[in-house]
Amino acid sequence: MKSLKYFRIEVREKILIAYFDNSAQANCFGIACAKELQKIIKHVKKDKIEGLLLTSEQRVFCSGGNLSDYAKLKNKAQGIKINKEISKILNEFNKIPVPTVCLVTGDCLGGGIEWISAFDTVYATPSALFGMWQRRIGLSWGWGGGHRLKLRVSKKNLMNLLLDANNFSSYKAQELGLIDAIYTSELIFEKGLEFLKKQRDLPKIPFTKIKTGNLAENISKGEQQIFQSLWMNPEHQRLLRRFR
Repeated sequence: MKSLKYFRIEVREKILIAYFDNSAQANCFGIACAKELQKIIKHVKKDKIEGLLLTSEQRVFCSGGNLSDYAKLKNKAQGIKINKEISKILNEFNKIPVPTVCLVTGDCLGGGIEWISAFDTVYATPSALFGMWQRRIGLSWGWGGGHRLKLRVSKKNLMNLLLDANNFSSYKAQELGLIDAIYTSELIFEKGLEFLKKQRDLPKIPFTKIKTGNLAENISKGEQQIFQSLWMNPEHQRLLRRFR
């Protein structure tokens, strides 16, 4: 697979490695990035890839949704349509039939946390900061992250993170269950590859059935309804005007 605009791609021993880079827009994640992620999903299924590792070499791993794009939209319906499509793609990625690892080597904010919730395993460096910032822009979860995060973080802690909208360290993220382990920047890449190679050597049929079958829950309808009701509320619109 050739590299894309937002993802540099390489393959090592049937493990696909993707480097996310949208540095021109502070490493935000928008619909264009999601559509490229969908191409990666198709490639993994078609070419018998046996593991996927995603990381970024930028100081910010993901700054959240692309607010500049949203600020250009003409009406509420357009924004809801785009966010539903991103949510659908992340849910599809969550069910990809191979082990996936995300290496958070920089700050991960807002929608970035919803994105990493779609991975099986998440590692971070000690200096990485996290922030569930959705409330800061007048919203809640919009990409299915709340539903997926329920499998990692207790309901009480999850609600507190969303309501407080504060930054927290990778150590706090590990304590909460948001990430699985912390490694130095010198070790994290090799640890990610090591995990995927171990997974590659285990039986594949049980993994695929567990991940893509009935045990993999669907995106919560209630979560989407709340987000859609909040989209383009006065506070949200006021913030978006700064990006026009």
